[in-house]
Amino acid sequence: MEDRGRQAMLTSVEYRVDGTDSFTRALVKDVAGGGLKIKVDVELSAGSPIELQLPNVGLVKGRVAWSQGGFAGIEFDQAIDPALLKQKITGSYRSPPLPEESTKKRIL
Repeated sequence: MEDRGRQAMLTSVEYRVDGTDSFTRALVKDVAGGGLKIKVDVELSAGSPIELQLPNVGLVKGRVAWSQGGFAGIEFDQAIDPALLKQKITGSYRSPPLPEESTKKRIL
């Protein structure tokens, strides 16, 4: 994986290795056009084919470039636009209403 253009990111993805049936969730630590680094619960075998379900991108194929200490580097078969993984947060936040003065209980 190439270091240039790598962006730190915290988002989750799903992956499956070597044609297994089920996907496993992982946390993305950083991403570049040619690959990403994920936090994994198991050691992955370098060179293994992998499929990732990326938010706003879809299914992406690649291979495990390295795996060590709970992290794995994934190299994509075809480059992606890393900006697509950034999820926009929309809406507004409002504090919940304060209880009416008459509903408050005084503790002595």
